[in-house]
Amino acid sequence: MNSKKSPAKKTTKPARGRKRLTIAAVIKLIQKSLTPDLLKRRFREGNAINPLFGHCYHSAETLFHLIREFRLPEKFLAYRPCRGVDGNNIPHWWLQNDRGEILDPTAGQYTSKGLNPPYGSGRFRSFLTKEPSKNTKTIIKCVPFSINSPST
Repeated sequence: MNSKKSPAKKTTKPARGRKRLTIAAVIKLIQKSLTPDLLKRRFREGNAINPLFGHCYHSAETLFHLIREFRLPEKFLAYRPCRGVDGNNIPHWWLQNDRGEILDPTAGQYTSKGLNPPYGSGRFRSFLTKEPSKNTKTIIKCVPFSINSPST
C-alpha cells in the first residue's frame, strides 16, 4: 500500500486539558520572550527600567507572523503594521486593522507610565523585510517552545 500522509500542521485546536490559543496568549508569550540582547544599544538604558521599551518593532513583526503560523481566527489576518512617533521622537510599531482596532504587544511601555501610545501619528507601513527579521526569528523560536512547555 502506497499511502502518503500529509505533513503535520500547527493548529489552534487545544490539546486535552489545554485552552484554545488566543491572541492575548500569543502576545503574552511574545512579551515573555523579550530580552535586552534583542535591543539596539540606544534602547538598552530605557529598557532597564521599562522592560517593553525598545521592543516594539520585533514584537509587532513577531505577532504579525505568528498570527499566520498559528492560524488564529481569520479576522486577525486583516491587521497590518503601523508606525507612529511618540513625544520623544521615538518610533513605535503595532498592528492595526482598517477599522482602527489595535494589537500592540508593547503598549505597556507607555501605559505603565500613564501615557498613551502614539497611535494618532500612526501610518500603515510595511516591515523592513518580507521575511521575519533576525530578532523576530529569535522570538518565534522561543514562542512555540513556550506554548508546549508545561508551565503555560
